[in-house]
Amino acid sequence: GNGYANTVSDEGWRLMGERIDTAKNYLKQADVLNSKNPRKWSAALIAGLGSNIDKRAYEEIVSEAQKKEPTYELVLFERSNFLRPRWSGEEGEWEKSIADTADKLGGENGDKMYARLLWAAHAMGECKHLYQTPSIDWERAKRGFILLEKENPKSLAVTSRFCVLSVSAGDRPQARELFDKLKGRMTESAWTTRKYFSKSRDWAYAMKS
Repeated sequence: GNGYANTVSDEGWRLMGERIDTAKNYLKQADVLNSKNPRKWSAALIAGLGSNIDKRAYEEIVSEAQKKEPTYELVLFERSNFLRPRWSGEEGEWEKSIADTADKLGGENGDKMYARLLWAAHAMGECKHLYQTPSIDWERAKRGFILLEKENPKSLAVTSRFCVLSVSAGDRPQARELFDKLKGRMTESAWTTRKYFSKSRDWAYAMKS
């Protein structure tokens, strides 16, 4: 979650520990069964984060997953989350990780992956102000989102997240174009509140000639 550790009750910590142990037992069973479901790796990464796994052990799980399913997005999402400074990463590390992942794919697939990973980071509370984050390649993210829109022309989720990130990046022309497409519609997962949506829309149109 995105809350603070000091807000968790003693009972909450106890239940979390029990459930992580249960998850690890199920994961051991999946290994014995030689399960080919890639979801086991993302589950292992979530359990690892919850039990303060060290970075080397975490990367070993990522490496194993990428050998079998190099483009499995849930593993890539979890890894970028793990590398946020609030968890186990250094400043700028998660940004570099999503760029490296996109570079390995290259071309349009790389741009789409970059947009998807940035989307996931933003949804988890990171990079709220892209214009203050020079390590993010906004032009690359834009290319990726444009491609995602072409593939999903009716997706309110894609257009909404593209729009809210355009606002975050201070890209007024792009945000205005996307608000035109949204026509007053919004998704709470992207905007959180109608007030923020309306305030952002007012900003986008403020200097329209």
